[in-house]
Amino acid sequence: MQRPLGLALALTLTATFGCQVADDSAPANRGAGHGGSADAGTNPDLDPDAARPSDFLEVTALMRAGSVRVDKVRYLSDGLRVFGIICRPVDGVKRPVLVVNHGGLEGIAASELQDGGMCVTAARNGYVVIEAGYRGEPLFPGTTTDMSEGNIEFCLGEVNDVQNLMHIVRNQPYADAERFAAFGASHGGCITQQLVVRDPTLRAAVDFFGPSDLSVQRDWWQTQLSDGETAAICPDPATCESVHNTLLAVAAQVTGGTPSSQPDAYAARSPNRRLDILSVPMLFIHGTDDYVVNVEQTCLKRATLTAAGLAPAAWHLMDDLSPSNPPDVCQGGFNTTPAPDPTTTDPWSEQRAIVLIYRGQGHDFSPNSLATQHAGAMAASFLAAHLE
Repeated sequence: MQRPLGLALALTLTATFGCQVADDSAPANRGAGHGGSADAGTNPDLDPDAARPSDFLEVTALMRAGSVRVDKVRYLSDGLRVFGIICRPVDGVKRPVLVVNHGGLEGIAASELQDGGMCVTAARNGYVVIEAGYRGEPLFPGTTTDMSEGNIEFCLGEVNDVQNLMHIVRNQPYADAERFAAFGASHGGCITQQLVVRDPTLRAAVDFFGPSDLSVQRDWWQTQLSDGETAAICPDPATCESVHNTLLAVAAQVTGGTPSSQPDAYAARSPNRRLDILSVPMLFIHGTDDYVVNVEQTCLKRATLTAAGLAPAAWHLMDDLSPSNPPDVCQGGFNTTPAPDPTTTDPWSEQRAIVLIYRGQGHDFSPNSLATQHAGAMAASFLAAHLE
């Protein structure tokens, strides 16, 4: 079961979890309305372990692919009507639950629902996959019908949306309430970090290149702009300038200002300031050439955990996956032994936190590269080991 899930994670990494940067013209306070089907309750396509309609405002079957069902759900989160999707086997068996937190600010990638997409593939391999659409966002990019109520808050109220969906799913007949794990990237990685601090009952979590200190990250974006986008990791100055301007605007809008004028708002969106109480086994993955969320964010996570006596096992891997210990990344201190083999679960049993940094990889890991395949397989192995 674990190997196909690992392949799905690797093959869909860029399509599903890359950062979808909002357009400058798309304000963070959109999404005050709601949409979706007018028919509330369960879809007539019932099955032996159908969702309980009283727990959701609406459950609509989007597709049925063999033994897998994909539902669109709508539920209440802090009084807001929020959308999400659930992919699950239809077999009457309680299954472990994978909480997937998408990146960006524009909804869940439609590729999730396609054959080969992570949601459907993981369900085919025995997992219930749940994804919150988040407040203020459309359920899928480029759509306006299924818009969750509320405003985009960036790594704050969105965590509540995930937790409220988890609460409902824990009470569903198809979910094993004792076996939940989380996976997120970029904005979703930040949400996942917040989630593990709030909910220590999670079996495990994986964070792909999630920001962890918004104040530090915001200052880094500003520095790149002030320096004329000359950093070697920037593939194109015009692209980097557009991305950094957009992200600075989002940070200012959701917090109400700058780190100096709104320190509490930035701190609330900075899970690294609370990671010193981490009790959930966690895997952190990043690339050195990420110009959206720079690798220093994962260095900060590593430093916080080390200071708290939770020092992660850390590897810096080259293009050929050989380990190295460069002093210019997180001040060095990386293992020079081979990274744990993703085909076995043994290496995961005793380690609370693990850091994997891939040389030369950006915010959207290179498609079909060894690094992408390895990172996906490592994430799947880590999650599967703790969900057994």
